Amino acid sequence: SSRVLWTLAVTQAEKDALMQRIKAREQLNMPAYKNVAVTFADLHDTPGRMKAKNVISAVVEWRSSRSFFYWRLKRRLEEDAIKAKITTADPALSFEKATALLQKWVAESDAPSAAQAWSDDRTFVQWAQTSQDHIAYNLESVREEYVKTQIAALFKDSPDA
Repeated sequence: SSRVLWTLAVTQAEKDALMQRIKAREQLNMPAYKNVAVTFADLHDTPGRMKAKNVISAVVEWRSSRSFFYWRLKRRLEEDAIKAKITTADPALSFEKATALLQKWVAESDAPSAAQAWSDDRTFVQWAQTSQDHIAYNLESVREEYVKTQIAALFKDSPDA
């Protein structure tokens, strides 16, 4: 390191020459260092690597990416809207429990596409749009259970009532 250089018994001119040689060597090696760094970074961000590490569920082909992400966004918006209604009906439910409840509703549905609706974005959106009565019925059931639980808790907390 440079601290060691300054403590050796060398002249200032020798120190300056040595520092210039070090800088020249760094400049000479810089393209190789940059290439290694870029390659290292690229290896971590490739779709194949991300799939291998289970960061993503599938690699999306470029030619179908617009359609894929369109339906993924529509599904997420639809799903989040339903989950928001579930947690409004029962504020005690966690996000995870609301997700599990919605997944159960999809499976129990008598819609022809219900079997694959949870795993396919487009089918889920279609299921959600055509199953509004089924969803509303289940939301009412969730609300009723929440109210029953609240009333039971009130009676439990004040036995004189």
